[in-house]
Amino acid sequence: MYRILNEVDVDTRFVAGFDDNGVDHGWNLVEVDGSYYYIDATWDAGSEEYEYFLKGESDFVDHTPTSEFLDLYDIAESEYVKGEEVIVLPF
Repeated sequence: MYRILNEVDVDTRFVAGFDDNGVDHGWNLVEVDGSYYYIDATWDAGSEEYEYFLKGESDFVDHTPTSEFLDLYDIAESEYVKGEEVIVLPF
């Protein structure tokens, strides 16, 4: 996901952390419309609904980041919403 987003000029960072079971895990932080959102492509893989796509601090459950650089980014409080609809990107 990191490499794909970089290829299409989406500002992204890799976030290290762990899940609720204490298992090491990683996901992405991406910039959309001036704020940053979390994406976990591995946990959404094979799903028809995206539970971990463009989420903010309050709705990105089951993930605890350990990356110290996150304070440098304006991470949204809740999921990305444009107008009244949630935008689903084609990737």
